[in-house]
Amino acid sequence: MLGPACRNDSFPHSCGGTVLWHGLYYSAKELKPVEGRKAIIVLSDGLDTGSDIRLNDLVEMAQSGGTIVYSIKYASPMRFLSISGAIAQAVSRGLERLSRETGGLVFVNPGQKTSEVFAKIESDLRNMYVLGFTPPADARDGKFHRLEVTTIRSDLRVRARSGYWASLTEVSRPNRNVN
Repeated sequence: MLGPACRNDSFPHSCGGTVLWHGLYYSAKELKPVEGRKAIIVLSDGLDTGSDIRLNDLVEMAQSGGTIVYSIKYASPMRFLSISGAIAQAVSRGLERLSRETGGLVFVNPGQKTSEVFAKIESDLRNMYVLGFTPPADARDGKFHRLEVTTIRSDLRVRARSGYWASLTEVSRPNRNVN
């Protein structure tokens, strides 16, 4: 397991079962210092039953490291045979949120089409455009800033992260007063 052992001993998440957020959090943390394009591909039912990491913290870690999360979600039809399974399915939208807020995609129950899913992910990563900007000095506050990217062309579809984490460091600028 990546990171320290789970230390949560409070109900209902008591370090047992699936520690999905814990594993993804420490995967994103390991990728954070890596240069270049970074992605995590998750194959799961999306239920976390034992992590001591909150989904908000996981989303923040992935976003701050510039890691895109793609989710391949396999939801069992057996969940709908019980009330607890139906409730679990209803609240297990964390993977969707994680992928959406990091700029990734979610694939639900692809069945035998996993090769098509991986081809789509490969194409997405290969054909991704990266837009950048330098925030004003007063926005370098270490906080999360929401971002909205739009296009004036109706035939284009924009998919982007929900925002960015501002750095606390000053960006060095060339001295314009040099003679």
